[in-house]
Amino acid sequence: NKGFLTLPFCPAYGVSGVICYLVFEHIGSNPLITFVGSALLISLLSLILGIVLEKILACKPWDYSHTKLSIGSYISVPNSIMLGIYGVFTVHMLIPLLNTGLALIPHTVSVIICLSLCGVMVIDAILSLITVIRLRRRVKRLKIEAVREETGLSPEKTEELTKNYNMLF
Repeated sequence: NKGFLTLPFCPAYGVSGVICYLVFEHIGSNPLITFVGSALLISLLSLILGIVLEKILACKPWDYSHTKLSIGSYISVPNSIMLGIYGVFTVHMLIPLLNTGLALIPHTVSVIICLSLCGVMVIDAILSLITVIRLRRRVKRLKIEAVREETGLSPEKTEELTKNYNMLF
């Protein structure tokens, strides 16, 4: 499970695939253009998503800084190459195959399936966010406890400092 969510979904890949399809289906059937464009586009999306999630969660959701040919923390050349391959696979093989299969399913059934999957992902995102918030609070309490033990502050003084800190942020 590489994603933020608890269940084994990674909506970023699905959304990236759909965006690549919407952008590159109109350009034509040149896999080289799709490869280069997908690598650049999905890498840019990964950079933006990584920065936004880091701001929201106060931690890095992924980090490529330890890999060779990394560009900052959120992008690496080997990963961008894989994203380009993913774009070609999605645009030229997966979505045309899915469209053929979806044509066999009644429209109402496909809408119900789609909405159900979206609902599961939304619920999972909410529960995952609640888990992260609780974890951050727990870590904060542990840090406060460690400081109190280290400095010898009374629980009352620690509580007062915590309230003042929370008012600032």
